[in-house]
Formats: sequence, structure tokens, C-alpha cells
Amino acid sequence: MPRKRFGQHFLIDDELIDCIHQLISPKPADQVLEIGPGRGALTNGLVASGADVMAVEIDNDLAADLRTRYSAVKVVACDALKVPDEIFRQKRVVGNLPYGISTALLLRLVTISEIIDMHFMLQSEVVDRLVATPGTKDWGRLSVKTQQSWKVHRCLDAEPNAFWPKPQVNSSFVRIEPIVEPKFVKNQIAFDEVLRRAFGQRRKKISNSLEPLNIEWEQTGIDASLRADQLSVEQYVAIANSLNE
Repeated sequence: MPRKRFGQHFLIDDELIDCIHQLISPKPADQVLEIGPGRGALTNGLVASGADVMAVEIDNDLAADLRTRYSAVKVVACDALKVPDEIFRQKRVVGNLPYGISTALLLRLVTISEIIDMHFMLQSEVVDRLVATPGTKDWGRLSVKTQQSWKVHRCLDAEPNAFWPKPQVNSSFVRIEPIVEPKFVKNQIAFDEVLRRAFGQRRKKISNSLEPLNIEWEQTGIDASLRADQLSVEQYVAIANSLNE
């Protein structure tokens, strides 16, 4: 039975699962890391492709079942949020992500530049934020941090009846690919601090929300009277980089 504390909603729509496999298009030479495989809805196709598959599953019972069913899959029973960064490097990362950890996990994964690509089923409102543009209500910290290094493609939407148990919200499947020339950030900690302060008070003028950082606004060339949700990725990068000059 699904465990509510893990936010489990298993994929059960075979047509949707087939579409997802086509979108991922795994190959025999691929190194794939699946997050939250659950009952193996996506794992089946990944293994059948001949890819080298590792799976991270927080539910010990499901992890044990996966080990029994897929002898070729390395199953790690732990919280995906606690997996060391090096495990994700040089891998294609896929998964039907539990809603409760999706934002926190994405904020971490988008800082790991060595990930080949990512394919996730997510809550639709999270995807709205991933693909948002400046000046919209969904533009926020997740949007900026992701789009600094990654291109997000919304591939398809999924209704609640594609899952068991049915979630109370709609879901969407995305492909996240690295940008060839990402916007250069000198210091990730400074970048994160700028975003945290800016979007923590998103309705204020950016000069007010970032006042403790003593930004030299003339140096950045940015209008300090703008609000947080009006600034572009490039402008946030410029602000963060100015702190290190």
C-alpha cells in the first residue's frame, strides 16, 4: 500500500508510461539514476533498454521488492535528498518525484553541472515555476536558479487518474537539459543569498530587499526600483557577481 508520509502516487497509466519512456529514450550505454521508482513503472522500460540503472527508493519494503525483481539494478534505500552529489554526476536522472521533496531536490540538482539531463514527473504548479518568465506570478527563486544553467521543456500533462492513489492536483512531465553556455556565476553562495532575499520580499523594490548586501546599483546597470519578479536571470547573475568584485 502507498505510504502517505512518503507522498507516494504510483504511475498506473500504461499509455502514459510508454510516452514517458519515448521521451527519455534510454540507450544501452546510458548511466541512469531513477529517483523514487516505487513499484517499478518506469524501471521496467529503463532496464529493458539495456541502460545501466541505479534506483534510489526511500521505502525499504519497495527497495527490497525492486532488488528481487531487478537483479541488474543497484537499489539504494535512502532519502534522495541525502544522496551525495557525486552519485548524480555523469548520469541521466529520471523519476516520478514525490511532491513533498520536489522543490528542495530540484534546487539542489540544478547546481550539479555534470548531470547529463533530467526527466521528471512533477506537480504542475512546480513546472509552472520552472518554465516561468520574468514579470509573471510564477517567476521566483526556482525559476531563476534553474534557468541560469538549464533549459526546461514541458513535455506533457497528466491527470490524477494516471496515478494510484489519485493526487489532488495535476502533474506534468518535463525534460531539463543543460544550456551550452550557462550564465556564469562567480559564487553560488552569493547567488543563493541574493535570490533568497529578493524573493523573500518579492513585492518590495529590489534595492530594499537587498539593502543588507550593499549593492552598487550603478555598477550593475540595473534599475533598483524594479521588484524581484521583474528581474531576469542575467540581472540576478550580475547582482550576485558584483558582490565578488
